[in-house]
Amino acid sequence: MPGVNLPKDFDAEAHKRAAKKFSNTVPLRESCDLDDPMEKFLWMLVALPGQNGGQQAMPSSYNMLVSQALHKRGAMLKCEACGHMKDPDEVYIPPSASDPHWLTSPGRWVPADKVPAPTGDSLDEVLDNMLPQVQAALFERLKKRHSEGVL
Repeated sequence: MPGVNLPKDFDAEAHKRAAKKFSNTVPLRESCDLDDPMEKFLWMLVALPGQNGGQQAMPSSYNMLVSQALHKRGAMLKCEACGHMKDPDEVYIPPSASDPHWLTSPGRWVPADKVPAPTGDSLDEVLDNMLPQVQAALFERLKKRHSEGVL
């Protein structure tokens, strides 16, 4: 019997529409609505300990239900009495161009006071980590698109 643990008021179509926000991106604290129970803890479910093979162990649509369940069970980011909101001790760093592949690398959590400084233009970092043959092929493809008026 599928869905026995879903909330009684669960609307599958509305949930699909809400989950679409994260269909092509990794949920980050900055991109989540911290007032929405389905997004409040979503960003914390990225690069879990021991995880390998991608940023999330489960799809965002499922993790949104986990976030909502955590909210309903008393987890909170902000004290309801005084409004204090503790800053995270760790910050998520997405996979870099030097990782094997951004889709299969989970990224990492680092202490908030040890966040690496930006190394410059991320596009330069990507290009610097490409094999020369791939750079040449990319250059030829871009030249062709430019001559066709696409770029």
